[in-house]
Amino acid sequence: MKTFAAKNINFTIVKVNENCNTMIKVMQENYDSPSLKMNVTDLADAVKNKTSDEVTKAFVNAASFMISVALGGTGKSGEKFVRKGTPLWDT
Repeated sequence: MKTFAAKNINFTIVKVNENCNTMIKVMQENYDSPSLKMNVTDLADAVKNKTSDEVTKAFVNAASFMISVALGGTGKSGEKFVRKGTPLWDT
């Protein structure tokens, strides 16, 4: 984690349950600095309150959005993705 931080590589974690709190804490302690913070998206509540299919669909939609923009993807009919507004992540 210190190597990622030293190279200014942004890091995002998706937390799906409370069992990984200790791991995330250790990772943050070795990554976070005054200029760089690890992004932790907490889906633990959603996992408790939604069905597995609902959580999977939300995760796939969010991941697809980020990947499509990063890779310059296209939609089903071949149109290029054009995103409006600010990114959902730290570019």
